[in-house]
Amino acid sequence: MSNCNGYEILYWDPTSGKQILGNPRNARWATKTTLLGFDVMGIWPDGALTDDVNSVDRSHSEEYCVTGDDMSTVKLFNYPVVHDDAPWKEYYGGASFITCVRFSCNDKRVIAVGGNDYTVFQYVTHGIDAKELETKKEMEWCDVDGCHHCGR
Repeated sequence: MSNCNGYEILYWDPTSGKQILGNPRNARWATKTTLLGFDVMGIWPDGALTDDVNSVDRSHSEEYCVTGDDMSTVKLFNYPVVHDDAPWKEYYGGASFITCVRFSCNDKRVIAVGGNDYTVFQYVTHGIDAKELETKKEMEWCDVDGCHHCGR
């Protein structure tokens, strides 16, 4: 499976290299690194351009999804990410956009590669705690100037 510049989901036969024109709806994929699809439709923030999210990877356990974007943010989601405004945890580190994110083979770490700053970050994964998500939702709606929680 891949995505093209026309933002279409394309399917391929790995043995022949030929495109499959049907939709292999029930196919099980060993990895998930494409930006488009029902299972990752919630990774896109409101008002995002189609090139704001640069990389996505699903954990091998199929529990989590991680993205890297143009705002130097690495986001961790529960997988599948099928809701608009799906909750996430975000991490920073680089001074430039994130070009690629990948889970390690045992899902214990996420590796993120920066763009113009040539950085490589290694994050230890602990999953997503439901209480942290509730706090995040509260902070998103904060309208207090100078709030130390949301940084406004």
